[in-house]
Amino acid sequence: MKIAYLLVDPAVGLFGTTGASVRVQEMIRAFQAHGHDVTVFCLTRQDRPEEASGTAPGLEPADLRDLPVVTVPVEAPRSPMQPAEAEDSPPTGSGGAGAESAGDARREAVGRAAAQLAFRAVEEAVPFDLIYERCSMFSDAGARVKEQLAAAGHSAQLVMELDAPLVEERADATTSCWSPTVRALTAADLITCASSSLARWAGELLAGDGSDAADEQEEQDEQGAERGSAAAQAAASRLAVVPHGVNTDRFIPADRDPEAPFTVGLVGSLDPRHDIDLLLRALAEAPHPRRRDWMLEIIGGGPQMEQLQVRAAELDVYRQVTFHGPARSADMPQMLTRADVAVAPFPAAQEGEGRPISPLTVYEHLACGVPVVASAVGDLPALLRGPASRQGAAGDQPTREPVDSAERISDADRGLLVPPGDVGALAAALGQLADQPDLRARMAFAGRAAVVERHTWTRRAGEVLRLLSLPSSTHAGLTTPIPVVDTATAAATPDQAGSPDPA
Repeated sequence: MKIAYLLVDPAVGLFGTTGASVRVQEMIRAFQAHGHDVTVFCLTRQDRPEEASGTAPGLEPADLRDLPVVTVPVEAPRSPMQPAEAEDSPPTGSGGAGAESAGDARREAVGRAAAQLAFRAVEEAVPFDLIYERCSMFSDAGARVKEQLAAAGHSAQLVMELDAPLVEERADATTSCWSPTVRALTAADLITCASSSLARWAGELLAGDGSDAADEQEEQDEQGAERGSAAAQAAASRLAVVPHGVNTDRFIPADRDPEAPFTVGLVGSLDPRHDIDLLLRALAEAPHPRRRDWMLEIIGGGPQMEQLQVRAAELDVYRQVTFHGPARSADMPQMLTRADVAVAPFPAAQEGEGRPISPLTVYEHLACGVPVVASAVGDLPALLRGPASRQGAAGDQPTREPVDSAERISDADRGLLVPPGDVGALAAALGQLADQPDLRARMAFAGRAAVVERHTWTRRAGEVLRLLSLPSSTHAGLTTPIPVVDTATAAATPDQAGSPDPA
């Protein structure tokens, strides 16, 4: 089967270093593992240089060097959301008339690029059977390809992958009857969302598009607006949650130096989406006799880099913290295995905003046999708890007895859950794992086993193909978990391989 992968975002390079680029590359590999031919149509192969975030150019992976790639360069003006990580970055607020003008120019530039990419895809000698587009602001390239192929007598299905809420696009949808993104989503046969909260956000966007359209078009085309409303609401019924995954052939456990200090790792963009200040405070305030020996390694760039470095100095933990900046995809597996514990600190405010709080790096740490301490928000409790600890759960509330006397930590099979914003709970969780290497080992085994069995990228691609009744391999991506503890320790782990676990 022939697949056209469309990446119509001037800030996400095909071979870049951001999480968005990693997901693009891994889904391409996964479709190839299922036996399909993929051709990529994109605006840029590498990340654009970003002075504020320190993003470094990525390197073309060796296994993708023969990948057919069609590039249509575009110089789109930067939006108010940049420069952090394109649509994955939080909005910085209204920029006034200047920002609105720049947004209009960017919309036009990306729209022209989308039209050119669609033309290039349609003119390929062999028509595509599946069109897969990573949803980008102001792009309806996938809808264009599908429509033009249909006009030529060839039927192709369209998948729109939604990896983050498009804040600018949602604002645009309230003032325009048919914004490009809503057009693309409406034309899709399947809309995949990286989290359940993001699926709710997308459903609200599509369900509300008709009312906005009717207000805008009431005098001009009331019947057309009603047709648009029905189509958008029908598209909402084609939403499916397809979370992030991990390449378990690349991310594998490694032996730790027993003499190395207890090391905490964090991977992510340095912006308000991650409560890194909370982690620095936990490092400084942990009531642990050896906390001064702990080390913290932070991988990622972003607009808060300098601010966080100053904060580390203010808290007198600067000598314990290493800010690595962005890392190349090829270097990530080795860097992650240097940590004894990973932290995913998310503020509670992100819940309900549609942002996928089931991050890529949590899967990657689990694949490396690194237990995770995470905020109990979004889909993270379901991911970190095994079936035994989730039995009888109500929502995202922990179901096991609390680990500490303050009842703020939930013992999970693959890590620890703490309330968002609770510095004391985070510090206590780190102290507990620092003191209990056997507990870390059990969690490491459970985490690795879970992601190998249920959370590989090839499994994610297979879910997409099966939802569309398209060919998929039942053997793609099947691997054996690499043991990180002995058999006796594994037997004591609650999450046995044969246990059903939807997470």
